Amino acid sequence: MAEPANSFHSKIILALTPFVLGNTQDVCVVGVYIKLQDGGGQRTLKGETDAGELTISAFGAWVCDTAKMKALIFLGLFILPLAADEIIYKRCKLAAVMKKLGLANIPGYTLGDWVCTAKYESNFNTSAIHRNSDRSTDYGILQINSRWWCNDGKTPGTKNACKVQCRELLKPDIKASVNCAKKIVKDPQGMNAWVAWKKYCKGKDVSQWIKGCKL
Repeated sequence: MAEPANSFHSKIILALTPFVLGNTQDVCVVGVYIKLQDGGGQRTLKGETDAGELTISAFGAWVCDTAKMKALIFLGLFILPLAADEIIYKRCKLAAVMKKLGLANIPGYTLGDWVCTAKYESNFNTSAIHRNSDRSTDYGILQINSRWWCNDGKTPGTKNACKVQCRELLKPDIKASVNCAKKIVKDPQGMNAWVAWKKYCKGKDVSQWIKGCKL
């Protein structure tokens, strides 16, 4: 598994930028401002999701036609798909989802162990990817490795013990990641398979990771 990932972007900003079309009088402006509050969401311009609230405002792009004095807004929300498949979970929401999917019932570990692991492996980001020096890659909120557990079609000698395509581990719905994690933890090394768990969670008071959560 990967070392703890850096925090992923929570804002995408393209500043208002003038540019010239044809001559110095045809000056247009491009501006897009996207803010992913609490880490993101999908589908709606502003609305609650499993992970938090997504707010988007877009200035769009105006293409100037000096002859007809018309403007065409063509850019608008084209950048929305960049955020559509990425969710950064809130701590308590992730704990609730993990509990619902059965990670609170793994012998020898608590729900706090899993939330702690997700924090330090991916910073709660469902689309996290980390490439390793051995040419394998770790995928998703629990950074599951392509050499042993999933198949990404490019890792030499993959075992694919979870019988899952790695891209499935990048979806906002973390069911595939959780199902694979349940198989991984049955391995003799248990949660030691996760570097982040060994370094940041093992032997620590992981109850703090679900403190205050309504579970």
